[in-house]
Amino acid sequence: MQTSSLLIEILETLNSKQGNQLIELSKSPYWDLKDTDRVFLEKLLKNFKNRYAIYKEQGLDEGVNFKYQKSRLVTFIEHFLLVEAQKAEPIDGMFYLLKYYREHNSQKSFNTKIKNLKKEIKKSPLSNELSLHEFKLNEILLNKAILYRKQTPELKAMYDKLEHFFLENLLRLRAELSNQKQIINADYDVQDLGMPLDKVQTRLGMIYRYIFLLNDPEHTELEEKQIAFGQLKKILINSSSSLAKYLSKTICAYLMNYCARKINRGDKLFAGQYIELVEFLIREDLLLENNMLAPSRYKNIITISLLPGQEDFQFAEAFIRKYSSYLPIKLVKSIRDLNLAHMLFCMGRYNDTFKKIRNMDYRDFDMHHKILYQKLHLKLLYKSGFDDTFEAYLKNFKSFIQNKKELKGTQKLQTLQSFVTGLKCLIAGNLSKILEQDCLAVPDRLWFEQELQERAESGGS
Repeated sequence: MQTSSLLIEILETLNSKQGNQLIELSKSPYWDLKDTDRVFLEKLLKNFKNRYAIYKEQGLDEGVNFKYQKSRLVTFIEHFLLVEAQKAEPIDGMFYLLKYYREHNSQKSFNTKIKNLKKEIKKSPLSNELSLHEFKLNEILLNKAILYRKQTPELKAMYDKLEHFFLENLLRLRAELSNQKQIINADYDVQDLGMPLDKVQTRLGMIYRYIFLLNDPEHTELEEKQIAFGQLKKILINSSSSLAKYLSKTICAYLMNYCARKINRGDKLFAGQYIELVEFLIREDLLLENNMLAPSRYKNIITISLLPGQEDFQFAEAFIRKYSSYLPIKLVKSIRDLNLAHMLFCMGRYNDTFKKIRNMDYRDFDMHHKILYQKLHLKLLYKSGFDDTFEAYLKNFKSFIQNKKELKGTQKLQTLQSFVTGLKCLIAGNLSKILEQDCLAVPDRLWFEQELQERAESGGS
């Protein structure tokens, strides 16, 4: 069993270059590390695959106070991480230096750093913190100005920037509250301050205004939502270089959620919009988090790219082959093969689908992929000509979903039961009742519609 450790966890966030830099830094007497600390740290970083064994061995060394040694090393590494963070986000570090120079009356250094800070803020991408940075800059300028002149326009600038920061982030939170109300049915008791949406005229404020209009289920018309969607997408595609990366990801996530909601309500044309947004994330290197892809996002992308009637097979295959390896789950190869089998089925290549899943052991899959496998198998048996094997498999599937505790009382169970009922109606020729199933998942409903159309074109009843 692996040892849980704050020290190990922090070291796991570092790349090899940072590890080597830490080893060199630890040799400086400035950090007040002991020789045993340096030896232990170097041993960990140079043999990182064996980190848990090394860590455990060090803890058993009676000549070392392991608790204090870990504390010293964590403090040392966190100082290093602060320096790294300020290299990536220099503005905060500049504010600290300005404070230091002012307190020590280093006027020339102070004036130089003010100029640098102004340039840094001016060229920084749009972010939730930009108005706050501008407020703090004007506060520093005000403290300097009152020593030399009576007029202080910095006061008005501080007021404006603080108002911008407040309104932008209030609208940001309102947008997320509306989003959570729709996604997880969370209705928080938050006082409505009655802020008119058109009062927020900054660029960031307009972005969050559009996001709010897109997500608010009660106070916006369809036309407003369409305008908001178009404006947000335009900002995202045309101005991504001027946005902080996390802001681009936030906008894209809201747009993708909106597309998914539209698809779930039957507007399948939004599948193309959704895939366009995924391609944007890939192009801008924003899809992965810590070199991993969330299973839920992967599942949604595959489902929407293979939506019956809206399939993008070229995108789906390339995405499955490349990004399945970034899933932080077991059985990645089997899941990739299952997704490829699903794609082959959607292409009408039923023999190739059967070859792909014939020897696949799905018993160790998670619930989503177990269900995906069994539904695919059922559809494949149906397309191959339903017989006693199909009837037995359908019966087993119905029993499987009804006996799973994690499905009981859920909407997922209702959608699966509707799928089973739809298949039975399809076999029995009771076609009029298939699409009466209110709880059918969108991909299943679209597949049944295709089957009904094929029957109608072939003259079936």
